[in-house]
Amino acid sequence: MINLNEAAFAVADVSAITGVREVALRDWHSRGLGQFLGNKIDHRWLYSTREIAAISVTADLIRLGFPIPIAANAACVLVDGEPKPGLTFKGSPQAICDLAPEPGSTARRHREDLRAPDVQDAVIELPIGDIWARTIERAEAVRHRAGCAA
Repeated sequence: MINLNEAAFAVADVSAITGVREVALRDWHSRGLGQFLGNKIDHRWLYSTREIAAISVTADLIRLGFPIPIAANAACVLVDGEPKPGLTFKGSPQAICDLAPEPGSTARRHREDLRAPDVQDAVIELPIGDIWARTIERAEAVRHRAGCAA
């Protein structure tokens, strides 16, 4: 079983697991993703499986028009714990912005008040449980391939 909180995956691994291009991940870091996700060790960013799931959710929220800090903050909160299969977040853009980490959780809170994109009547549905399960499965496959190659 994979350790969900161990920072063991490089940017290339994250790209393979999430489908987010490496250049996009690096750009997102320069625009605030690193405040929430990833651990910089020497000159490399490393990610845990939990952070990779949060990056998948972040990517979905960015596609919906959320700025990176809002998307990453919400994603960290949504994947904190172990989301059950079939779990779906359903809410307004402002509900995404209002998400805050539980006291004592590993999720970090952005220092500023976060505002939703200008789509107030929208309802957002994110299949958190499916994203979580898919991320775990892909992370284990990447880890297995890396172990076989060693």
